[in-house]
Amino acid sequence: MYCLCVLTVATPQEAGEYIVEAHFLGTFGGGAGQIRGSPVAVVFDDFAPRANNQFSGKLVLAALKADVDGLVKRLWRYWSS
Repeated sequence: MYCLCVLTVATPQEAGEYIVEAHFLGTFGGGAGQIRGSPVAVVFDDFAPRANNQFSGKLVLAALKADVDGLVKRLWRYWSS
C-alpha cells in the first residue's frame, strides 16, 4: 500500500471564498479520479494576523474544534446504529 502526501500552497490575488479541487492522475496501480474530500471551500480574509496560524491561534483552534466535532458526530452515529 502506498501513501502519497502532497502539499500545495496558494496565495489568492483577492480575499474571498474559493473552491479547491484535487484530482489524482492515477499511478501506483490506482485509477485516476477526484481525491476524497475534494472539492473543499476555503476562505481568504483581507487580513488575518500571523498569530492566527500558530497552533494556539484562533484559526487553527477553530479548525481543530470543527474537525473534532465532526468526528464525534460520526462516531455517535456509528455507535448508535
